[in-house]
Amino acid sequence: MKRYLKSLAKKTGLPPGTTMHIGPERNEPVHISLIRYDSDSAKCKTIDNLKTIKRSKEKIDWVDIRGIHDLQIMRETGSIFNIHSLILEDITNTSQLPKIEEHPQHFFILIKAISFDGAEIKLEHIALFLAPKLILSFQENTADTFSIVKDRVLNKKGKVTEKKEDYLFYTLFDYVIDTYFESLRKIDVRLSELNVEVDQAPSQSTLKNIQTLKKQILVLKRYSWYTRDIVLNLKKSESSLIAEKTDKYLTDLYDHIAHIIDISESFREELIDLSERHLSAINLRSNDIMKMLTIVTAIFMPLTFLAGIYGMNFKYMPELEWKFAYPILVLAMVALSSGLLLFFKRKKWFD
Repeated sequence: MKRYLKSLAKKTGLPPGTTMHIGPERNEPVHISLIRYDSDSAKCKTIDNLKTIKRSKEKIDWVDIRGIHDLQIMRETGSIFNIHSLILEDITNTSQLPKIEEHPQHFFILIKAISFDGAEIKLEHIALFLAPKLILSFQENTADTFSIVKDRVLNKKGKVTEKKEDYLFYTLFDYVIDTYFESLRKIDVRLSELNVEVDQAPSQSTLKNIQTLKKQILVLKRYSWYTRDIVLNLKKSESSLIAEKTDKYLTDLYDHIAHIIDISESFREELIDLSERHLSAINLRSNDIMKMLTIVTAIFMPLTFLAGIYGMNFKYMPELEWKFAYPILVLAMVALSSGLLLFFKRKKWFD
C-alpha cells in the first residue's frame, strides 16, 4: 500500500494519460518477439523495431514485450496498435492494481504474476491486450514469464494453435494464475517448517516469521480477489471477441481462483492457530522454568535456614562442641532435600 501511495504522489500534477514508468529502476534492453501462427504453422522472430511489423490478415499475431521501462518503445506500441494513452499509463505503472477494461474492439487486463521465495511475495506486473487477430502481452521483467506458453504454440502442443486469439488470451491468463498455485505450494512448505519450529524450539523470531507469512498470504489473497473479479467480468461479457466456446475455460479459471482463495483462507486460519500454539508453547516453557525455580527455592530454603542458624556467632551453641555435629548436619540436609524431592515427585511436579 505504501508503494502504491508513493506512486500516486509521483504523478501528482501530471495530465491524465501521461506515460510514466513507475517501478524499480531498470536499464536492461527491452525484448520484443512476434509469434505468428495458425492451425498449420507457427513462427517466432525477434523484433528490433515495432514499425517493421506488418499485420497478417489470415494468421494470429502475438507480440510479446518484455520490459515496460522504455517509454519510447511503449509510446511507439501505443501508436502502432492504436492503444489509448490511459491504457499505456496503466501498463507502465507497476503499482496499478489489477483491472479489466472492455471496449468494442479490444479487451485490456492488468494482472499480477506472483512468486514466493520462502520469505516474501514478489509481484510481476503483467498486461494483456486482446484485439481481432492480435494479442499483446507486456511483462515487467525481461525474463520470459511466458516461455512455456510460447513453446506450446511453436511446437503445437495443446489446442492454442487450433483456436482463435481469445483462447491464447485465456491461456496466458491461466498461466499467470498457475503462479499463484506454485506460490501456495511454497507457502505450504514454509508453513510446515514453522509448525516444526513451534513444536520443537519456539522463540520470538518464530512469532515474527509467523506474522510475516500471514502478511504474505494476505497479499496473495488480496490479488486473488481482484483476479476473480476480472474473470467474472470476462464471463459476463457479451463481446464478440470472446467466443462462446471459451466460456467453459473461463468457468474453469474462475474455479481455480476460488480454490486459491479457499486455500489462502485455510492457510491464514492455520497461521492463527499456529500463533496460539506458539503462545501456549512459550507460556508452557515459562511455567516449566518457574516450576523448576520454585522447586530449587523450596529445597534450598530450609537448607539456608539451617546454615544460617549454625553460621551465627553465638557463644553458647552446644552443638558446635559435638564431635559428629558436622556430619549429622550434612546428613540432615541431605535427608531433608531427599524428602522434599520425594514429596514433589508424588505431587507430580516433575511431569
